[in-house]
Amino acid sequence: MKKFSSISKNANIKSIAIGKFDSMHLAHKAILDKLGENGIVLLIKMPPNLCGCMLPYNKRQDYSQNEIYYIDFDEISSLSGVEFLEMLKNRLSNLEHIIVGSDFRFGKNRIYGAKDIENISNFTTTIIGEMSINGVPIHSSHIRKYLLNGDIKLANKLLGRFYCIEGEVIRGQGIGNNLLFPTINIKADEYVLPQDGV
Repeated sequence: MKKFSSISKNANIKSIAIGKFDSMHLAHKAILDKLGENGIVLLIKMPPNLCGCMLPYNKRQDYSQNEIYYIDFDEISSLSGVEFLEMLKNRLSNLEHIIVGSDFRFGKNRIYGAKDIENISNFTTTIIGEMSINGVPIHSSHIRKYLLNGDIKLANKLLGRFYCIEGEVIRGQGIGNNLLFPTINIKADEYVLPQDGV
């Protein structure tokens, strides 16, 4: 991933998908599917204490065919809605189209919603409505809850993939090896971890 500020102002980027994309679930995929060849993803990078990530930042490019750029939340949190959209236009002079989810909020104190984009700019928008499976909304907060409760099967359905973690294998207390069978302890601080278990 590259910083948003690194994009050349002459780049022929016509569309942009904006969001946190913190788990790359099925609704995120629906947003990304609307990007054309000349589109990029703008990932809003949240502070660590607000992240609650299910997919580390450096893994998200694996789930997008379009280039992902990031901008730190702190860089845009004080911008008004108009200032935020002007910042996009100043960086991407050929930008025409913005793709977001229906719950997208922007501007200082999040006072603007997805439907406001066209009202305060010349951009066209595609807004992906809320999606669900068997009545369960596909939303990161729900997936996080299911993971923490150990309902991996439902979390996987909403993700549209198997939830997986990567980390460093670390030495434990050796209890499993001594009493039952050897286990592996993984340090995976960047992920939401399911319920404890073996």
